[in-house]
Amino acid sequence: MWLIIGYGFGLLFTYLGLYLMNGHGQPALLYLVPCTLGVTVILGLVRGELKELWNYSPESSSATTNLTGEA
Repeated sequence: MWLIIGYGFGLLFTYLGLYLMNGHGQPALLYLVPCTLGVTVILGLVRGELKELWNYSPESSSATTNLTGEA
């Protein structure tokens, strides 16, 4: 849900930049990426999960199994 809100703000900034620059705005990703990635980082900091998010490894998850079927 929070990423959808961040994406919405990115779109708002995109259209605002397009309007303020008289139709010569920057690419939308210039606004969308910081808004969505920023929300992810801020939520990770607030929830205390940023270190886990940054160092994510599918092998360290207990819910996954390897190709031989061992847990």
